[in-house]
Amino acid sequence: MRSIVTCAVLSGDPPMTTQWLKDGAEIPLELEPKIEMIDEYTTYLKFTAVGPHHNGNYTCIAKNPAATVNYTALLVVNVPPYWRSQPTDRSAVMGESLTIDCQANGFPVPQVRWKKDHGLSGRNEYRTIISNPHIQTLENGSLVITEVELSDAGLYMCQATNGISPSLSAVIKLTVHVPAHFRVKFQSSTVRKGETVHLICTAYGETPITLVWTKDRQIFNIRTESRYSEVQKDHEDGVASEVTIISADRRDSALFTCTASNEYGRDETNFQVVVQERPDSPRNMEIKELTSRTVTLTWVQPYSGNLPLTRYIVQLKRQDEQWLEQTKSLTVPVTETSTVLGDLMPITTYNIRILAENSLGQSKPSEPITVTTKEEAPAAPPADIRAEATSSSSVKVSWMAPPKEMRRGSIKGYYLGYKVLRSADTYTYKTLESSGDVREEHHLTNLRRFTQYVIRLQAFNKAGSGPHSEEITVQTLEYDPPGTPILRVASVAATSVKLEWTPPDSTPIQGKIL
Repeated sequence: MRSIVTCAVLSGDPPMTTQWLKDGAEIPLELEPKIEMIDEYTTYLKFTAVGPHHNGNYTCIAKNPAATVNYTALLVVNVPPYWRSQPTDRSAVMGESLTIDCQANGFPVPQVRWKKDHGLSGRNEYRTIISNPHIQTLENGSLVITEVELSDAGLYMCQATNGISPSLSAVIKLTVHVPAHFRVKFQSSTVRKGETVHLICTAYGETPITLVWTKDRQIFNIRTESRYSEVQKDHEDGVASEVTIISADRRDSALFTCTASNEYGRDETNFQVVVQERPDSPRNMEIKELTSRTVTLTWVQPYSGNLPLTRYIVQLKRQDEQWLEQTKSLTVPVTETSTVLGDLMPITTYNIRILAENSLGQSKPSEPITVTTKEEAPAAPPADIRAEATSSSSVKVSWMAPPKEMRRGSIKGYYLGYKVLRSADTYTYKTLESSGDVREEHHLTNLRRFTQYVIRLQAFNKAGSGPHSEEITVQTLEYDPPGTPILRVASVAATSVKLEWTPPDSTPIQGKIL
C-alpha cells in the first residue's frame, strides 16, 4: 500500500528549503522514504509500501533567510491481522502440560481469543475459552493446558481481530493420547492360610498395553508356580489381568506389583497380600538359671502368623508323667520372652515346652527341653535311730536314711554327734560316709564305763546338712561280758565226765551256764 504526505508553504520569499523528520529525527533509510520537490513551495514525502513500522509523527521544516517554520502530523497505518506464529495441529499425552502458540501482528495490535468446538453430531459450535486453573489464554496469545485430560481433545480456533478487515483465524485439532495407567494404586488382601487369593489388575489407556507382574519387586513366572494362574482379557478402555492363588500360605505374604505400559507411558498398582495363620512354635529355648526350686527360661519370639501374638503358654511336667490337659501351665505376656518357673522339687527331672498364641489359635508345642533341679539340704533327720551298749566303753548306733521325698538329693553321709548326758560338754561329731544299706550302723568306742550318753544324727548331701534328729539316750555297761573260760576234761567214767575250767579274767561272774 502506497502513502504520500504533502508539505505546502503558503507564503514566504525564496530561496526556501524543506526537511522531513520522523519522531524528531531523520527518517530511517529502511523506511525507504522518497522526497519530491514539486515547486519552491511544495514537497512530497512518499512511501511505496507502508506498514506499521511507518507509524509516527512526521515533521516538515521550511526555511528561508527570514524564518524557519515547521508542522507535525501523525501518520497512522492500519494493518489487518497477519500471522506471526500460526497454530498447527498438536498431540499430547494425558497428564502432561501443553502450550499452543498463536501470535498475530497488525495495527492496532490484534486481540487473540481461543475457542473450543462443543458441537455434536458434526456441527461446529465454538465457544470462547474462559481462563481457569486448568486452561488459560496468556497475554501473548498462547493457550496453556495444565495436565491435559482426555476431554481436552477436539477442535480449537485461534482468532485474531483488531477492527481492520479481514480478521484472522485458524482451526487446529488436539489429539490426546492416553498412557497406560491405573485408577486404583493400592489394594490390600488379607486371607487365612489355605484360602484362595484373587488379584485383579485393571489397566486403562490406549492399546496395546503390556502387563507384567512382580513379587516383592522380583519378576516371577506365573506359569511355573503350580498354585498360581493368570487370565488376561481386554475391556473397553484397556486390559485386565486376574491372578489366582490357591491354598495360600506364608510364602504368598508379599507385595505383588502389576506394571502396565504402552507407547505413551507406564504405571503400576500394588497389592499387599497378607496370609494369616497360627504362629510357629517358640524357638531357641535356653535355661539361664537353675536352682533347687526354680528354673529361669528364655526363648526367641517365633513367626507370629501375621497377627499380633496374644500370649505364651509355658507347660511343665515331671519326666515320668504324660502331657495332659491338666499339665501345669503358666501364661506369659507377649512383651516377655523369659519367665521363672517356681514351686519345683529338688533333684527332680522335668520336661518344659512352650506354645505361642494369636487370635487364630495356638501353635504346636515347641520341642521340650529336659532339666533336673539342683539338690537341697535334706529336709528331715535320719529315721528310726537306735542305740545299744555293746560294752562298758562302746555303743552300737543304727538308723535309716530320711524318707525319700525328704532327702532332697543323694545322701552322701551323716554327722553322728554324742556327749555325756547333762554335761556342759559340746557334742563330739563323727563324719560317716553312707554305705547305701537300708539300715546304717556305727560303733562308738572309747566311752566311759556305766555312763549315760545322748546321741543325735544329721544327714547331708552335696547341698548341705539337714536338721538334727531328736536326742536318744544310751548307757554303757557297768562290766564288760566275761571272756570265754578255758575248759578241760579232768576225768571220764562209764557214766560221767568231770570238767574243769579256768576263769578268763577278773570280771565279776554272777553265774555259769553249762
